[in-house]
Amino acid sequence: MRSHVRLDAGIDGVPPDTADGFAGWVTPHLGVLRALADRQVGPAAGADVMQEALLRAWQRRGTFDPDRGTVRAWLVAILLDRARRHRLRRLQPYPKVAPDPVEATNADRIDVERAVARLPHRQRQVITLHYLADLSVAEVAAVLGVSESSVKTHLGAARSALRARLETA
Repeated sequence: MRSHVRLDAGIDGVPPDTADGFAGWVTPHLGVLRALADRQVGPAAGADVMQEALLRAWQRRGTFDPDRGTVRAWLVAILLDRARRHRLRRLQPYPKVAPDPVEATNADRIDVERAVARLPHRQRQVITLHYLADLSVAEVAAVLGVSESSVKTHLGAARSALRARLETA
């Protein structure tokens, strides 16, 4: 039987099976998780989905296996599952990601956001997980349950599409 997370291997000697240890374990990833949640279900429900994901991570913390990926990849996978369940409960499609007009002061950022929003779903996923969540190709593949070559193919196609859209913009 494969061993899972060593609960004595927490941050600064505080094991992740305590509230303080768990908080130290997930805190570095909260910004990424919130951004992904907002992209998956929209800003209105993003905080709720993130909280559901953190609760699930706490409940399942003993199943984390460092041989299968990083803490970030594990948390992202849980968050994507919670977002999918949220959309199914509400029968919501993936939200169209539009930049917030108050925050969007940089024209280049607006163009990139629009270009990414126009990508097919799987290409948006791999771009978001690879660049926003900073997951490796192998981690993206594990989170999405696809091969690494599939991730590389989708990344290449997305980059080409983005390049073409942004050069003509």
